[in-house]
Amino acid sequence: MTGTTLGVGVIGMSWVAGEHVKAYLANPHCNVVALAGSSATRVAEVASNHGLHDAHQYTDWHELIRDPRVQVVSICSTNELHVPQAVAAAEAGKHVLIEKPVALDHAGFRRVQDAIEHHGVKSQVGFELPWSPYFQSVHTMLNADLFGAIHYA
Repeated sequence: MTGTTLGVGVIGMSWVAGEHVKAYLANPHCNVVALAGSSATRVAEVASNHGLHDAHQYTDWHELIRDPRVQVVSICSTNELHVPQAVAAAEAGKHVLIEKPVALDHAGFRRVQDAIEHHGVKSQVGFELPWSPYFQSVHTMLNADLFGAIHYA
C-alpha cells in the first residue's frame, strides 16, 4: 500500500463519527474528503473541529457515495440507515466500515453481506471488543473447550 492514499467519506455526524475522523487523520494512507449528515450546521461543525476545510460537506448521504474522491465509506449514522447506506456504498464500489449494528434484522444483514460479496469490496464492522484482552482471553478459553457446551450468552 506504499504511496496509496484512500479518500474517506463519513456518514452520520454523531460523536462516534468524530472518533472515526480522528483515526483516519492519524493514518497516513487516509484522507477524509467528505462528510455527510442531516444537519448542515453539524456537518460544518465536525469539519471545523477536525480541520477538514477541504472536505466536501453533504446533507444527502447519496451525494457522498457518488463522490468520486471517496473510496471508503464510514457509516456512523442511526441504526436503521446502516443497511441502505452499506448496500449503496458497496454497489458504488466503495469499501465500508459499518458501526454496529450492521443491520436490525437477519434479512438486512444478508442484504449487506450479499452486496459486499457481489461487488468485491472490503468491509469491517466497528466492533472494538474482539481486540480487548478480556475478550481475547475468553475466546482462547472457548477454543480450549474450558466452558463445555455454551447454550446462551
